[in-house]
Amino acid sequence: TQRDTTPLLHEVAAEVHSDPDQVRQRWRAIEDAFFDKYRRKVGELLEGKVRDGMNGLEAFLGGLGEFEKAAVADVSEARLLQGFTRDDVRRMVKTSLRQKWQVRDACGEVLSGLLSHDVPASIISVSWSQDMIHTILQDACGAPLSLPITCNSFSFREDDQRATGEISSHMTGA
Repeated sequence: TQRDTTPLLHEVAAEVHSDPDQVRQRWRAIEDAFFDKYRRKVGELLEGKVRDGMNGLEAFLGGLGEFEKAAVADVSEARLLQGFTRDDVRRMVKTSLRQKWQVRDACGEVLSGLLSHDVPASIISVSWSQDMIHTILQDACGAPLSLPITCNSFSFREDDQRATGEISSHMTGA
């Protein structure tokens, strides 16, 4: 997508919550804290590392990856993104959230070409919702999407299939 879709997930959680404004307000606080900590962490990691070449780059990316894992853990601990189902995500991505995401130019054509020529491929994303990624990419290529998707993921309760708010971190952007 052209922009990070992770912030859309709080809208899904807000829709199923008894107090949607509270969810949005708490999300803004989490988001503000994240970006404040992120700026400080990047500054800290860059300090003195630019001159270290590849070793500095490795240290920078490693530190940033650890920061991202900690940030995901903070969101999990807050249990803010809970109560919705996979169907809620798919439905909202197609309807009320449709105007808030856009795929990159030619994404649909590339995916369609891969699928039509049986090219083995996989989707890798730092997003937290395989259902959101799948729905967006399926819309982009205008056909059923059969590519495997590897991403961070929500945990869902077995009894009612609702998100617990816990996010399993499998990868970072760094």
